[in-house]
Amino acid sequence: MLTYKMGRRRRLYSHKQLILFHDSQSKIFDETHKTDTLKLPSTFFEMKDFEKFLQVAHGVQLILDSYDDSWGVIMIAHRYGTKNVLTYCERQLIMDYEEFREFCDSCLVIRIIKRAIKFNLYRLLAFSLEFLFKNYERDTYDLFNSLNWGEMTNESMKIVMANVLYGEH
Repeated sequence: MLTYKMGRRRRLYSHKQLILFHDSQSKIFDETHKTDTLKLPSTFFEMKDFEKFLQVAHGVQLILDSYDDSWGVIMIAHRYGTKNVLTYCERQLIMDYEEFREFCDSCLVIRIIKRAIKFNLYRLLAFSLEFLFKNYERDTYDLFNSLNWGEMTNESMKIVMANVLYGEH
């Protein structure tokens, strides 16, 4: 069993082998190598988000209630390198696009694109770019200036360029 501690009193528990199986970058293994306790930074994320992260990592088909819940879990999954949680949350966000389409503006879509680039969520990036170009009259020059090209991976650059130049991915 792994124990997750935040502060003195807040604790969560999980099966060690299951978490370490999904720990693709060995970050959790490295931090819990000598003891079976992982101290969680209280400034980085909230305990409720970490609890949702553990549930998804253990295979629970959790419906993330809000847009912010999804990004909180994605931040944790990206930090610890658990690809199954990243893929699940990415799929949730893509499926929820239709729900927030009514109150969605181009600024929100660009914010999603920036986060997809930051967390290497390639399917969400391609979907968001396609959504942006189909639903909003957007100048590609403004989009190019708003993206941080220095932090992009090659795959992200390819997706952006394919959508801008050819309208497809």
